[in-house]
Amino acid sequence: MRTSLILVTFLVSLLPGCASSPQVKPFRLAADRLEAVAEAHAGDETFVIRMNPVPCDCPPFEVRLSGLDHRVFLEPVGPDTLSEEVRVRLEAEAAKGNESATLTVKGKLSDGVRVAPNRAWCLILKVLAICAPEGCPPVN
Repeated sequence: MRTSLILVTFLVSLLPGCASSPQVKPFRLAADRLEAVAEAHAGDETFVIRMNPVPCDCPPFEVRLSGLDHRVFLEPVGPDTLSEEVRVRLEAEAAKGNESATLTVKGKLSDGVRVAPNRAWCLILKVLAICAPEGCPPVN
């Protein structure tokens, strides 16, 4: 009787793991697709960034790749970083009424992706320089 109770307890503990498996595949499939986008643009050196804040808990930035906008985390984060400068400049343009403003940056797209708090997969871009309208500065 005791062995049967242990076996039943063990089998019941497996049920939640089995029930959640179908949800993992589509979630991972989205990450795989986004990683393929990142891989296709791994050699790119310049990127067009725009700010497009939304009410969900995800990055407010988007990067344009092959004509499509993708949510992107900008790195490094924190005060006095190029990522913060991108935010300040784009917010200033929005305050002037230019909500569709973009900035061209020199950077490196990560080959991996990161999940946002709202569970959306997002690209990761390390910002190396902010380009002037005349062009991008060389990066050492």
